[in-house]
Amino acid sequence: MKEKGSRKVNFPEAIILLVIVVFIMIWTTLIGQIPTAVGLVYCAALCGIYGKILGHTWDEMFKNILHVVHGALPAIFLLLLVGFISASWIGRGRFPI
Repeated sequence: MKEKGSRKVNFPEAIILLVIVVFIMIWTTLIGQIPTAVGLVYCAALCGIYGKILGHTWDEMFKNILHVVHGALPAIFLLLLVGFISASWIGRGRFPI
């Protein structure tokens, strides 16, 4: 599924991008007092632009995002289930300690 002219990210580029993303998240939440969702949108836009610079298509990136989310769904559902159970305990007034 690689487009002609696209390439993968090498390790130093990945580390630099990770540091930038962490900096954006820290700045938006702690220093800028901006909601976390805005920081996530900034980071997603940065990664999407970087993917386009590397030569990947939007469809290819979207398919890879769906593949990663599909793999994480069992863990997300488990966290939702634990959240629902603890919320029902809190609502009932009996939270086990």
